[in-house]
Amino acid sequence: MPDENEKTMRLRASETNALFTLYASLQEIDHAKDEMEKRLRAIPYGWRDISLIRSVLSKLIDQILETVPIEKLVSLSRNMRCMSYRVYFAPPVTAPPPDEVIVKAEDLAALAKYAHECT
Repeated sequence: MPDENEKTMRLRASETNALFTLYASLQEIDHAKDEMEKRLRAIPYGWRDISLIRSVLSKLIDQILETVPIEKLVSLSRNMRCMSYRVYFAPPVTAPPPDEVIVKAEDLAALAKYAHECT
């Protein structure tokens, strides 16, 4: 078994964004399973396949988190409790609720990069 210090490595800003994307993907897969259950069950192996995708992605995320230093995990955990991820194909027509903000992906990447440099 590898030493804990050998297994963990610093999480770069771009990797943090990618990790958030994986979590968002997992959230969207769960949503698709709920919304499309009847359709997925009508397809041969459809329900099994989406369940497999969800399971494999969840395990992969867990394994990725095992490579992140504990201090960063604590920070990510704090941030993720109040975080959601929504993708718009076009800019939303109505303003978001007062407790939400829309950030372009490139702006979020820049913010994450500079915030990560401060930790």
